[in-house]
Amino acid sequence: MPERDEIHQQFYEAARSLVPNFVIDWLVPLPVYFVLRLVTNELTALAAAAAIPTVHTLILGAWRRQVDWIGILAIVGFSGGLAAALLGGGTLSLKIAGPLITGGLGLLFLISVAIRKPIVITILKSLNIGDPRRFGNPVIYRRAALITLVFSLVFFYDAFAHVVFALTVPTDTYVIVDRVITLTDIVILVVVIRTILHRRTRDL
Repeated sequence: MPERDEIHQQFYEAARSLVPNFVIDWLVPLPVYFVLRLVTNELTALAAAAAIPTVHTLILGAWRRQVDWIGILAIVGFSGGLAAALLGGGTLSLKIAGPLITGGLGLLFLISVAIRKPIVITILKSLNIGDPRRFGNPVIYRRAALITLVFSLVFFYDAFAHVVFALTVPTDTYVIVDRVITLTDIVILVVVIRTILHRRTRDL
């Protein structure tokens, strides 16, 4: 059916466009942290590793001449966490800065569903994916709303898990667990969203 094919294309194109950025932001900081940990202190190594996604976001924004609002939130979170760390908060400030932003995003996504303006549709439009005239289609809208809700719940899980581990495990362990949590987020999103996209129209 045409609506189903269009939904698949829109979300799969969005996912493919984000894969290279995810690999850089997720994979590169880990070896950077452990290499720097051999020659410097824990806070410096963690700050340098955490700065990589921020620098990457700034470079992409300048290259594309496009505002990445989620990236800006990440920059604000990192900057706030780093400032708090330098003022005496230590590594804990850097560890919980990200989860605070993620939790905020979870709330934002949830509110967008509640007011019937799923933020996933806004994201697709900003990426110029799909025909904007088709987003009013009830099938596309309902699936976008459901996917937005899934993102919200995963963001809440991510924030909770990160805070728990930030408070309970050493930093060397945390930077590894951080990647595991993030990878778990991605797996959950891929599995659930694929399930949603493959549901038949009559099931909605």
